[in-house]
Amino acid sequence: MTTILPAFEMPPLVPAAPAPAPAVVPGPAIPQPRMDLVAEKYRALRDKKKEIQARHTAELKPLIDAMDQLEAYLLDALNRTGSNSVKTDAGTIYKSTRVSYSIADPAEFRRFVEVNGLPELFENRPSKEALESYVNDGNPLPPGIKRSSDVTVNIRK
Repeated sequence: MTTILPAFEMPPLVPAAPAPAPAVVPGPAIPQPRMDLVAEKYRALRDKKKEIQARHTAELKPLIDAMDQLEAYLLDALNRTGSNSVKTDAGTIYKSTRVSYSIADPAEFRRFVEVNGLPELFENRPSKEALESYVNDGNPLPPGIKRSSDVTVNIRK
């Protein structure tokens, strides 16, 4: 395995300043790392991490873009044929819907939860499962809540 960075080396240690001699003689002083050298090493590692992350992002961009184009093509093909899934030798292509809720008006939603005694709808963010159940029971979307959903294409083998 090739390492990108050399192993972390602790900066040189500086012995602690001598203390006045106590009545009981302690063991040898434990050297302490120089904080400025530790901070300097940390900053160098942090900068190297950012550099690698930027390179990683740039290197992945063409792959992510190509996968997005293929997913868009497959989703369009499923939609054109009216299919929810297609099994192929290379894997099963299928659609899935991802639903999310967000709070459009926090004060209005909090009032709704309190007035209707529905604390299970609230988790300091809207509870997706509780809201899904509430709406699926025939109730309208509570005030202050927005609903969005994305249809994605997946490939499973």
